[in-house]
Amino acid sequence: VRASLFACMLSAHLLHLAKERLSELTFRDEEPPKPSSPVAKKVVSASAKAKAATKVNRDGQEVASFRTLLSELDTLEELTCRVKGCDVTFTKTTTPTPLQRRAFELIGAKLSV
Repeated sequence: VRASLFACMLSAHLLHLAKERLSELTFRDEEPPKPSSPVAKKVVSASAKAKAATKVNRDGQEVASFRTLLSELDTLEELTCRVKGCDVTFTKTTTPTPLQRRAFELIGAKLSV
C-alpha cells in the first residue's frame, strides 16, 4: 500500500511540474492572480484570456492543450536500424520539430540528436 501511494503521489507531482514548466506552450495560465481566499472563485489573468482567444503565446508560438502537446512530443523516436545481410546496426533519432526542441528546453532535458 505504501509503495502504491508513493507511486501515485510521485506521478501526481511529476504531472504538476510538467504542466507548470510547459505552460508557455499550453493554454495554462502562466501568471495566475493570487486568490483572495482559498475558497474564492478562480480568476484568470488577462494574458491567459489573450492566449485562449488568439491560440498563440506572447512569442507568437501556437499553443495547444497539454494532451495535444504530449501527443506531439510522442512522435520523437529513437530507431534502431539493421543493415540487411550483415550484423550491422545503428540508431537514428528522428529530427525534432521546433516545438519539441522548445518543450525539451523548458523541462531542462537534453535532446541527443
